[in-house]
Amino acid sequence: MERITDVETLKARLAAGGLSNVRLEGLDLSGVELDRWQMSNAEIVGVNLSKAKLTSLQWQHVALEDVDATDAQLDGAQLTEVRLTRVLLDQSVLARSTWTSVRALQASFGRARAEGWVVGESMFTECAFDGGSFEGSGLNRVLFVRCSQANARWASTTFDEVAWEELIDFQGADLREARLLHAHLERGSFRGADLTDAQLRGANLTRADFSDAKLDGADLESANCTQASFLGAKLAGANLVGANLTGASLERADLEDASLGEVILQGTRLTSAKLGGTELTVADPGAAVDLGSALERARLPEASLAGLAARGMNLTDAFLAGADLSGADLAGANLTRTILDEANLQRANLEGALCEGTSLQRADLRDARLAAARFSSADLEGAILRGLDLREVTFQSVFLGGAQLQVARLDGVDLRGSVLAGANLTQGSAVGADLSEVDLSGADLRGADLSEARLDEADLSEANLESARLVGASAVEATFEGATLSAMNAERARLAGAEFRGASASGVRFHGADLTGCDLDGVSLEGAVLDGAQLERVSMEGASLAGARLSQLVLVDIDFTEANLEGASLDESDLTRACFDSARLAGASLRGALARDAELSGADLRGADLRGADLRGARFERAVCMETRFELAQLDRTQWQHADCRKARFAQTRCRYADFSHARLELADFTDASIDGSIMHEVRADGAVWRNTSSKDVQPSDANLSVAERFTPG
Repeated sequence: MERITDVETLKARLAAGGLSNVRLEGLDLSGVELDRWQMSNAEIVGVNLSKAKLTSLQWQHVALEDVDATDAQLDGAQLTEVRLTRVLLDQSVLARSTWTSVRALQASFGRARAEGWVVGESMFTECAFDGGSFEGSGLNRVLFVRCSQANARWASTTFDEVAWEELIDFQGADLREARLLHAHLERGSFRGADLTDAQLRGANLTRADFSDAKLDGADLESANCTQASFLGAKLAGANLVGANLTGASLERADLEDASLGEVILQGTRLTSAKLGGTELTVADPGAAVDLGSALERARLPEASLAGLAARGMNLTDAFLAGADLSGADLAGANLTRTILDEANLQRANLEGALCEGTSLQRADLRDARLAAARFSSADLEGAILRGLDLREVTFQSVFLGGAQLQVARLDGVDLRGSVLAGANLTQGSAVGADLSEVDLSGADLRGADLSEARLDEADLSEANLESARLVGASAVEATFEGATLSAMNAERARLAGAEFRGASASGVRFHGADLTGCDLDGVSLEGAVLDGAQLERVSMEGASLAGARLSQLVLVDIDFTEANLEGASLDESDLTRACFDSARLAGASLRGALARDAELSGADLRGADLRGADLRGARFERAVCMETRFELAQLDRTQWQHADCRKARFAQTRCRYADFSHARLELADFTDASIDGSIMHEVRADGAVWRNTSSKDVQPSDANLSVAERFTPG
């Protein structure tokens, strides 16, 4: 490539025709006149072209680097496949020039005059167009990367398939009647720009800033203006039909006579906006909405009204099923008989709202504010109320069946007469709430805190109260039939007359609870704690109490027929006349218990501990007492017919006048015991220990009786 370093050589070569395969380096061509300069396959490095007159030049495959073309005249120039690196074109004239496949890096076009400029298939990186004049230009398939265009004049320019990356700066720019159809202008800054009558149809203006911009008569139909700012902008007569204004700010904007049909208004802010003559409708609403008036009887199914400012508004009988009202301000609004089924009310403000007869079936109220709201005869079936603070809400005969109330706060709330069947209150709190006669059947109350709550005559059948807290609660005559009460804490609860048939209550804590007259037949109470509970007139027939704690209780006349009490603790309890017929007491502890005249016939007492118990008059017929401990127990007048007491320990017992007929006493220990007057008919006692045993007047086997017992009629 030929190198040219002086002006005379350049002029001589140009006089002979166009230049090709040359490198111009370090030349001072300021003020030179070289009209219609033709050049190809050339390099221009460090050349001064300021104030040069280079009109109608034709350059192809030319690379310019560190060139100063300030105030140069390049109007009518044709550049094809030209590269511009650090080229100064400030105040230059580029009018009516055509640039094709140009790549410019860090070039400056400040205050350049390029009216009618035609640019295609080009890329500008880190270039400055600030203050330049480019009116009436045509740009096709151009990419601007980190370019500033503040205060530039692009009026009547067509931007066809033009893209901006990383920086879109049109602050104060003149874009009147510009065509930016389907342009991607995300996060662009148009603050104070003039876009009067501009074409922005279908453009992506997400988070763009049009604060104080002029958009009068502009066409933004179907534009995506999500979170865009039009603060104080002028949009009089603008076309915004079908525009997405989600989260957009139109505060103080002038929208007079604008067309806002079928817009999406999710979280849109219209504070102090001028809407004179504007008809505002939401996407496919079925009716126009004038935000300046009430929405009484309005029909807005599935409307996008997120962030709607409707404080104190009258929405009586409005139809808003499926509407998006997330973040809406409905404080003090009248929602009487309003249909809000499946509506999105997340983060909405409903403080003090009147919801009489309102339908909110399956509505989403997460993070909504409901303080002082009044729900009377409202239908909240399946509504989502998770985590809400409802302590200051008024509920009167409300239907909350299937409602989602997980972690919700209902402390002290009066819900009498309401329905919460199938509701989910897991980990919720209703401390001190009044749930009397409330239908909670099938409700999920796992981990819920109902301490001190009133549940009298409430229906909790089939409800799940696993690990729930009912400490000090009152549930007199409540129904827990078929409920899951595992690990529930009902200490000191008042449960007199409650129905527990078929319930599962393993690990439940009834310490100090009043269970007077309760029906616990067949209830699973494995590991339950009933210490100090009141169990008068309680029936536990067939109940499962394995591992339960029933110590120091008054269980007079209690029915444990066929109950499972394996490993249970009944130490020092009063079991007078208790019935353990066929009960399973293996490994149970009844140490020091008072069980006079108790019925233990057929019971399984293997390995049980009855040391020191008062069992006078008790019946052990057919009982299995293998390895059972009776040391120091009082067993006078007990009945042991056919009992299996192998290896049982009767040391130091008083077992006088007992009947051991046909009992098995092999290896049993009667050391220091008294069996005076007892009947030992047909007893098998091989290996039994009788050390120091008192056996006065013991009645041995009666041979005649034995014959009679074995007699079989012929």
